[in-house]
Amino acid sequence: PVILNDLLSRHGLEREQLLFIGDGMSDYQAAMAANVPFLARDTPDLHDEWRTLAVPSTPDLRELDRIVRTWSHSR
Repeated sequence: PVILNDLLSRHGLEREQLLFIGDGMSDYQAAMAANVPFLARDTPDLHDEWRTLAVPSTPDLRELDRIVRTWSHSR
């Protein structure tokens, strides 16, 4: 969370303006600790866990442009 908080501070961003995209539980935990939105890259190893935690996820980052546009308009 230190890196995320530093990023927010350096760029004068609000927490909801940052979308943390990660593929591991430590990424998710850092986003939650910093209170920033998180998008998981879905993998077979963590698929069930993302669903249990109701974490938004995508298996294919080639769709990232569309996902980020949709996310930014939903804020």
